Amino acid sequence: LGGLGIGIDIAKGVTTHAAQYHTIIDELPHGGIPSGHRIAHWDDILLVCSRIQQITNIGYLACDITLDKDMGPALLEVNARAGLNVQIANLAPLRSRLDRVKGIAVSSPEKGVRIGQDLFGEKRKEYRAATPEKPTLGLSEHVQIAMMDGSSLEVPCRIDSTHERTVFSQKLINELLERGGAEVKEGEEAVYKVKFTLGGKKVQTVVGIEPIAGRERAIIGTRDLAGFLIDPTKKAQETEKPRTVEKTDLRALDKMLGQMDRDLLLLKYLKPTNLQEETQRLKEDHLYNPTFTYPEIPIDTDDVMKRLTQKIKDTSPLGVLLEKKRKELSKRLTLLQARGQEEAFTNASIALFGKPNVTLLKAATRDIVQRRACDLPPRPKDLMNAEQAAKKFKEVLHSYSLHNWQVSVRPKLVADVTVGGNNIYVRAGATFSNEHLGSLIAHEIETHVLTSENGDHQPYTLLRRGCAGYIDTQEGLATYNENVILSPYAEKRYSAPRNILAIDFCLSHSLAEVRAYLQDELGFDEHQSLKKSIMMKRGFTDASTPGGFTKGIAYYRGLKAIERFVKNGGDLRRLYVGKVALDDLETIEQLPELVAPLILPEFLRE
Repeated sequence: LGGLGIGIDIAKGVTTHAAQYHTIIDELPHGGIPSGHRIAHWDDILLVCSRIQQITNIGYLACDITLDKDMGPALLEVNARAGLNVQIANLAPLRSRLDRVKGIAVSSPEKGVRIGQDLFGEKRKEYRAATPEKPTLGLSEHVQIAMMDGSSLEVPCRIDSTHERTVFSQKLINELLERGGAEVKEGEEAVYKVKFTLGGKKVQTVVGIEPIAGRERAIIGTRDLAGFLIDPTKKAQETEKPRTVEKTDLRALDKMLGQMDRDLLLLKYLKPTNLQEETQRLKEDHLYNPTFTYPEIPIDTDDVMKRLTQKIKDTSPLGVLLEKKRKELSKRLTLLQARGQEEAFTNASIALFGKPNVTLLKAATRDIVQRRACDLPPRPKDLMNAEQAAKKFKEVLHSYSLHNWQVSVRPKLVADVTVGGNNIYVRAGATFSNEHLGSLIAHEIETHVLTSENGDHQPYTLLRRGCAGYIDTQEGLATYNENVILSPYAEKRYSAPRNILAIDFCLSHSLAEVRAYLQDELGFDEHQSLKKSIMMKRGFTDASTPGGFTKGIAYYRGLKAIERFVKNGGDLRRLYVGKVALDDLETIEQLPELVAPLILPEFLRE
């Protein structure tokens, strides 16, 4: 059916060769070589399979294992009639391996793993049992208590098996409640839910309150000491005075900011709830200025803002990038909180996205003036409808082996095509020329979809959701890629510079005036003028008021940055590791465990 078989060095858990349709292949369908990829939890996977063989006594079998985010290796099923094509992917005949193990006594699953790795691995690898030793505690220790903002407090504590339940001092509980490190347990008075790390082991428990004498601020009771050994002679690290040391868990912060990014989706909460009704009135009256209403934001924005005010002081590459993202999310939340307050919303938009400056305005005007001709509009009979375009998108996604992406035709969209989640939406009623569709494929799939897919394979939520300032790079790269497809005089090629002039005009005019300016002065057709004028007044209640949503400048500003990058010898493949910002590219490439782009557009493959 076209699936891939990939061989693995049994000693090291690293991929070796790949086969498809019974033939060895040198390149994966979406680009990249099949060898050299390390399989996570490899020793644990082998031990699981060896234990299954011991339990079932089937002999030659196949275990289907998946890697779960929380559990690690998990068994799906056991096959008693395993296929033999594994020989091809491993370039190793099964018969010779069976001959080598014939007659060997295997007394334990661990020994079975060790024998397999010693006999058939490319390099002998010391096997270690997966069972960890119990951590040993002294009578005085420190616990790291996780905060809601991703930081942690290191608190001195006493290990006391005469206490059944763990207790904290009142002052410590007050501090944890303020910072989201504890929450009240419903139904019980003065009992709190807390997560902490003790002796390298994570503990999730409930604690009470009790006065605590001495240097400690907590007493760890019997309920939370299961799985530990206690050595009364073990000395705690000496300190001059009781300490509460604050540490930053960057991975937890990365996840927390990623969740905030999902919660604060701009376009979701800037789309008017009465868009359809007001659009109909705009079609009937070109001088009408609509009044927009917006959906409720279903989160406590004040609580989110409180968490976003705490600076990230870590100076590592990840810490620097997360601090920039924190600042950007704070500005985004300010923008959302200002919906319906026209002047405040405009100022918040400028703080987040900027506004057209003299340099951008001059460059945009120059690009428009240099236009020498116009392409003839396509004939109606040559246009594709939304359903035909959706089919083309599906074919391209299939060619990149992106089978988890869906394409659907939807009414009530503002843009002809938009990407959200793992979905591409095509506006019902839209029509597409071949050139227009090709540019959209370059823009949406070969930029947004591929960078999103590559970001999903990174160990950092930041690269999946988008670094601070990534929109300029994303939209600039997408515009650059689509311009490669478009003819020199295509109408769409001049949309980005014209948007700069339109946004500048919008900051001092009403929606009706902007709409007329777009059509009469900038040459947009009636449909585009209506659509763009609405987009620039998103976030306003009274669209007759000057000001607007300035995100649209990212396309042209980003395009100019990409053009400079390419002119100076920059490699566009570097921008496909995820949703990155060009200005922070060198910092991003210093991140540990960064994964090379899994999928590149066909035109960038060597």
